[in-house]
Amino acid sequence: MAFSKDGLPQIREDFKKARQQPEGWTSNYFINADQEKIFYAKIPALPSTSPVKGSVVMTTGYGDSIYNEYDSIREWQERGYDVYAMDWASQGFSQRNPDHPNRPSSRPLSYHVRDLDQFVHHVVEPQANRPLILSTHSMGGAIGAMYLKEHPGIFDKAVLAAPMLDLDTSILPREWFKNIAHVAKNIGLKNMSLPNWRDTIYDIKNFSMGRGKLSDTFSATVNDDYKPYELKLPSWGWVTSAYAAMDKTAKPDFFHNIKANILFVSAGHDELVDNKIIENAARTAPNGQLLHLPEAQHSIRSASQKDKETLWRNIDNLLENSNKMQPITRHEIKNHKSLISGQDLQPAFG
Repeated sequence: MAFSKDGLPQIREDFKKARQQPEGWTSNYFINADQEKIFYAKIPALPSTSPVKGSVVMTTGYGDSIYNEYDSIREWQERGYDVYAMDWASQGFSQRNPDHPNRPSSRPLSYHVRDLDQFVHHVVEPQANRPLILSTHSMGGAIGAMYLKEHPGIFDKAVLAAPMLDLDTSILPREWFKNIAHVAKNIGLKNMSLPNWRDTIYDIKNFSMGRGKLSDTFSATVNDDYKPYELKLPSWGWVTSAYAAMDKTAKPDFFHNIKANILFVSAGHDELVDNKIIENAARTAPNGQLLHLPEAQHSIRSASQKDKETLWRNIDNLLENSNKMQPITRHEIKNHKSLISGQDLQPAFG
């Protein structure tokens, strides 16, 4: 195919857009119960979309950062939603172990559920008459699912993209891999990264950080800026903590009493999470919907432009339609200023 200069202006614009923070971005930290600094950003809806339609709480997957979510944040802004995005403890630009900043945390995922609850109640500022929406991916989907279960009535709707409700261990029985992880942890390998093993179920280095097509190349420049702060491959300790959570989220009836309107998104070429568990979750959730993208991989943001358009068309349907959902009595959301000020663009390593 011959190269045409006609496309250069758009390419330049896409490249420029990928490197620029969304309009109105402000960042800060809050202090969690473990006295760790948790990084977050607030991004208002575009002024042209006034009045604001609601608020979105955005989180990420394993080893990822909200700095890699510019495109998704802009999509929400353009639809008239304020966005509140946070990095999980020990990854992204949140505080890490200063001696081993690239080592993944093996803390239970319930700790992240606790931090998310603090973020919602002490940082997020939705008005009572606005819908509050959770948008997350992969590991964040497991954390988000537990949050929806443990804190009913907070989120009205949720988008769970390739949620880590269980791992796809099709080349090895689930209990075998789970037990191998426990043995590795117990013999002193808790903080050691998994071997580079498709052989370890998948090259999990691409856990949430997939690379893909030309449309994703420009966003990859932001990822490259973030590379020094990437986590190593998951450790055996992390895997055992993940399984402790997935033993809950993979249960057939886990979602049956979660009333929030939920859009579950699965990817046809996902070699990391178990799509059968996601499909069952969408069937059993009272207000669940399933969007399957046959050509997509685990990293949904690396999907083709066609798949991205399909995704956002389905999100628009979720936003506009109440389906069978009954009104949810909202808990009181307390406004609370962040405990640490600043615009640091460096991770908190201690």
